[in-house]
Amino acid sequence: MKQKRVTRRELLKMGSLGLLGAFGGIITPTLFRNKMLTVHAACTPTSGMFDPIHWTGRELKLNDQGDEVRELQIRIGGFISSTIQQTYLKVSHIFDNATVETLKRFQSAYGLPTTGVFTAKEAEILHSLEKDDGSTLNYQFSQFYSNDGKQFTGGTEPNSDIVKENIRRLMWRLEALNKKIGFVVFPKSGFRSITHNNQVGGVTNSYHTFGCAVDVTKKEYMSGNQGFTCGLPNRGLSQEIIDTQTAMIKKIADTAKSCGFSGVREYGPTSRPIPFVHLDIRMEIYPNHWDQKWWWPEPQNNCKENSDGD
Repeated sequence: MKQKRVTRRELLKMGSLGLLGAFGGIITPTLFRNKMLTVHAACTPTSGMFDPIHWTGRELKLNDQGDEVRELQIRIGGFISSTIQQTYLKVSHIFDNATVETLKRFQSAYGLPTTGVFTAKEAEILHSLEKDDGSTLNYQFSQFYSNDGKQFTGGTEPNSDIVKENIRRLMWRLEALNKKIGFVVFPKSGFRSITHNNQVGGVTNSYHTFGCAVDVTKKEYMSGNQGFTCGLPNRGLSQEIIDTQTAMIKKIADTAKSCGFSGVREYGPTSRPIPFVHLDIRMEIYPNHWDQKWWWPEPQNNCKENSDGD
């Protein structure tokens, strides 16, 4: 296949002209990652999993349609709101008003003019947050594997590729959460095989077994609270630890509630040795699932020493 080489500066200059018309091709996944970029002539964008934004150089704006819009919606969906709100950005391939407003919040978060129009500047930021295998800047797929060695197999969702795609969408949502909260949340538990879910006391048909749920915490909490004992007053913890960790878990949960997570629950330091927040995107991934509703219950205070929660 014949290739043409263009510099990053040339690419940015040509952005408003439309590279599809200029070269008859699309930008490869290396867009904005290197100083030199490859443009494949007569190459057709593919649809499917881990498809990067095939940004053709044209601006994306209100009423535009296509795979570019779909991938943009996946990447910016965590900026659906700036306040606690039960809403999410529908991945529809259509650049609707909700996408415009979500993009404006993304632009504001990254110090760009809030135009609601997707250009080379926004594309550069998104590609800086993405790795070649489809994972995002702060996460690896292996961090979300089932802890019994089955990786993305053996779940209620039997197709491991679909599980992986669900995890990819979770990663982008977490990156938005990280940007808003100011630090990187750590994935304590991601996908679970049915076997592993049963072992840790997860609920039947847990969203973890579909790959659309993750439990997150601060990385420094992963060592666990030493001396945690269900039968002791305050679980054997100092009041300072309880107050500090409870406030942090609440902060993560409240921020997540502005990121389009339809399942959010706090598990504080008096409920588990490692405090965490359960997050899932059930409403947009499995709208016909048995438990299809917003799930933001009160914090879990029941004490379990050996459980990964829901």
